[in-house]
Order: sequence, then structure tokens, then C-alpha cells
Amino acid sequence: MRAEAFMSKGVVGMRDYLNNNVFTISENIIRTAVRPWFAERFDQAYRSELAAFLRSLSDGVTPAPNELDGLRANILAEAAAKSFMEGRPITLSDVA
Repeated sequence: MRAEAFMSKGVVGMRDYLNNNVFTISENIIRTAVRPWFAERFDQAYRSELAAFLRSLSDGVTPAPNELDGLRANILAEAAAKSFMEGRPITLSDVA
């Protein structure tokens, strides 16, 4: 499996899912690393995210990320799935 997201300042991607090989490309520099498994990699991030969400509720402010961020993530996921199913590059405007 291979996944890539092309953005204005570079590319981030994943290949070899079982070994957690993650790469980034920016300014013509390729960086690659084998990352720890999912639970170890994101444990503290999830704890921090939950604490920030609860703080936003208690303070009465809009949480970040919010529903618009979720919509954007869903559009990106739909574009990735469509690209996979059709075997061709897809732009976000193809699914938005």
C-alpha cells in the first residue's frame, strides 16, 4: 500500500504500511523514517487532543479542529479512495 498527499509546500506519504515507513518531500529534500506502531506513535497526541477539546467546552470556545476541518479531511479521504478505485490522480475539486 502507498498513500501520498500533494500540498503546496511538499508531499507527505506512506509506503510499506506494515513497517510504518513514512516519508516527506519538501524543497527537493526527501526524508524517510520508520515510525513506532500506531498506538505508541499517537498515544500522547490523543491525550493532548482530548484535554484541549474538554478545555474548549468548559471555556465556551469553538474547538480546534472543528467540523469544517473534519469535512476537509473527509474530502481528502474521498479523493484518495476515488483515485485508488479509478487508478488515476484526482484533484479535490473532483470530489468537493
